[in-house]
Amino acid sequence: MKKNVKKGNRVVPLHPSIDPSEVEEQWSDHEAISNHFTEVGGALGELIRIGHKMSHMDTSFPSLAGALVGLSAAANNMWHVEWANGRKTHLNLYVLLIMPSGAGKEAGRSVARQCAQEAQAGFYDSMTSDAALHNALCRNKNVLLSIDEFGRVLSNARKTTGSHQKSLVTALMSAWGLADKVLASRGYADGKNDKPEVYNPYVSLFGVSTLVRFVEGVEAEDTEDGTLNRLLVIPGGDPQQKPYDAPTYSESQLPEHLRNMLANMAAGRIANNQMKGNRPVTPKPQLPKKGVIEPDMQADDLLRAYHEDVDKRKRAAGDMRGLWGRALEIMVRLAGLLALADEALKGPIYGAVTMQATHVNYAYELVCACTNWVEREIGEVVRANTEKDKIRVCVLRALHELPARIKHPRRPGPEFVPLSKITERIKSKTKQRSLITDTLEEMKIMNEIRESVVSAEGRGRPTSFFALSMPFEDYEI
Repeated sequence: MKKNVKKGNRVVPLHPSIDPSEVEEQWSDHEAISNHFTEVGGALGELIRIGHKMSHMDTSFPSLAGALVGLSAAANNMWHVEWANGRKTHLNLYVLLIMPSGAGKEAGRSVARQCAQEAQAGFYDSMTSDAALHNALCRNKNVLLSIDEFGRVLSNARKTTGSHQKSLVTALMSAWGLADKVLASRGYADGKNDKPEVYNPYVSLFGVSTLVRFVEGVEAEDTEDGTLNRLLVIPGGDPQQKPYDAPTYSESQLPEHLRNMLANMAAGRIANNQMKGNRPVTPKPQLPKKGVIEPDMQADDLLRAYHEDVDKRKRAAGDMRGLWGRALEIMVRLAGLLALADEALKGPIYGAVTMQATHVNYAYELVCACTNWVEREIGEVVRANTEKDKIRVCVLRALHELPARIKHPRRPGPEFVPLSKITERIKSKTKQRSLITDTLEEMKIMNEIRESVVSAEGRGRPTSFFALSMPFEDYEI
């Protein structure tokens, strides 16, 4: 499959449509989607390549995630997609990047930050509460929020009903759909910290998390209450470092043509003439008007077909059907951003933007690939309805994944894992050791796991090791 290139002065917007079955075959492991999603042309491709140059790791997934959120902020709530049936969809995205620690996620954050700065959006590396978010939106209605270890935030949000992180997550989920609505005012008993209404607040989110923290932070209710289906979760795998002598891009600003593109997006539709009655009036230069992104006939046909396809996927997903609840809307938002960015790359925009089939295809394939990954990777954890069920799943996964990664001088065999490594992977709401011990005892009784206790030399304590009793694929999860 070929990469896209520039042909003369024409920018090829995106790669040709990818066969979803081909995408599945190219997944190298359970932690990443296909690299072909980073091998694109147009405005998105240019931002991805800049981000890759910034990173010390040989991966483009961080810059893909950062570029998507950056384009979301650059749209500045000055555009919406108008469907053939009159429905309107705004463009803000919430993207969650899943990668190990030290895998180059900072490159994505840098791309997102620079895009936000060019659009004069408020950029925040952290946010403490819903009140802090409300204050930020009072200062600037266009906010890009970057949250590190978002999986930990989800987990902490459930610890106490009145926690600040819980209120922040709730506020973020609400803000996802408020781009054409109103953020309600807030009143307090003393009247000193009251907050006014904010009309048309526009929030973009760039979250990052390791796979373990993400799985720990997710529960079954997240597929039903809309927390997960608002997120475009992009798994980036575990990349290698670039060669020692590989050059890096260290400029503090994006190239001028990309900065101009982002400014064109943020400016909205430019009125090059206005009418007062029958007389033309010369407007102020660069007078912004909210713009419309319209799918062409082929793109609209694809949206109609994908509408039906997503509905079928939702019905087939069983208790994971909630993951597909907003998939189509995320596709449309993403396709709209791609169309807008490609148009803004040419210069200021004076009319409606046309969404093409290539934009819709790419958005559909990326959203489906990411949603399928979430369903497959965390499905067994999300389906766990009790704390012991969740601990059992974590134990089985640990005993399946860890033996090849650890070394211990006293373990009785290559398939065994010490208890300490297992407990590190178990981060349930109730972290009582007795609950973990009870679960392990029940699993031994059911012959799901084996235990071997190895005595220490001298006065050291004996060490408990555990292993699976049968192949991982034979377990019912």
